[in-house]
Amino acid sequence: MRVIYYNPNTLKHYSEGLRLASKLIRSHSYVDRSGKNNILNIGYDEIPSERTSVSFYDACMSCGVELWKKSMNKPITLFWSGGMDSTVALFSLLETKTQNQKLIIRFTKHSIEEYPWLYDKMCKWNDDTITLDQVSEYDLFRCFDDDTTMFVHGNNIDCLFGSSVMKRRPEAVDEHWTSIDDWDIIWNISGDDRASKDMSLNNNKEKRKLVMEFLHEHVKNSPCEVETVFDLYWWLNFSLKWHWLVYCYPTNYLNSPNLKSQNDFANGKDLQVWSIMNKDKKHKGTWLSYKYELKDFIYKFTKDADYRDNKEKIKSLVPLNRVNAYPHIRTKNGDDKLKLILDDGRYWYNKDDIPHDVMNDIWNWDKLNIRP
Repeated sequence: MRVIYYNPNTLKHYSEGLRLASKLIRSHSYVDRSGKNNILNIGYDEIPSERTSVSFYDACMSCGVELWKKSMNKPITLFWSGGMDSTVALFSLLETKTQNQKLIIRFTKHSIEEYPWLYDKMCKWNDDTITLDQVSEYDLFRCFDDDTTMFVHGNNIDCLFGSSVMKRRPEAVDEHWTSIDDWDIIWNISGDDRASKDMSLNNNKEKRKLVMEFLHEHVKNSPCEVETVFDLYWWLNFSLKWHWLVYCYPTNYLNSPNLKSQNDFANGKDLQVWSIMNKDKKHKGTWLSYKYELKDFIYKFTKDADYRDNKEKIKSLVPLNRVNAYPHIRTKNGDDKLKLILDDGRYWYNKDDIPHDVMNDIWNWDKLNIRP
């Protein structure tokens, strides 16, 4: 029995160091894929131990093949934002689908605005196995009860490449990671206009000391050497944000326990190994070159040189948050909010008492000296 989701506001079974490190990358769930800091027995996707990498293109093709195999002849519904991550997933699925397999491309008007050139091309595709499904921001994720299709998103492709830290701090690609202790602001505010603007945590010397102590230990668990600030943020995203991004749509956006339909394109072994073994292929020293491997991949299919040369990463979920389409993302307090979801499908809300035998079974005894 393993935990897939727990509400950190009501089940405070995590170390303070893990919480503070997770907040550096704005992860709403405190789960460590290195396996060193989880108090609960979490059912996360383990970091691959293999260290032989294929090319980025071949890794994407491998993920596409695996997802079509997993779909068991159901159509795949891909959430397409118009951004680089989901566009790579789109062409990977198109390239690996058989003649009869069906792909549903689900998107909003904001997806069109992000990549209008490709949308125009998509509208001219003459293929009965491909469906363009434009919906409102409100309806985008309110579909997970549909068991006639398998849902795929590309959230964790972002974690393969690191972080947008180099946008706000270009020197992050050269500075030693410990230099963050000298920053005035290490816990930044969200890009969500409706989120809290409180940054007082940055003034707490004890919290700063605690997170640095945590980081000094955590970087030792990285599968590749952490030298720069950019390296650090890659490792934090890869290890501490990954699990949340796999399940964030049902749990944090919808407050729904329906997790069985969630599939992240980057969860395959080959893409993760590529990320670990190709530290030098995340950028070429500038923000514009960030994710150049993605843009080169997309160019193979589109021949759109303008997108390849000038496209920058933007936060695709910001438009949804601006219209408050998913208010559950704002808070995890309240009797009606999810408290715990297990891998056997059982779940509890904040108002519910979790049975003692369940808590006993999900405790990670290696991290504890007492019984719950």
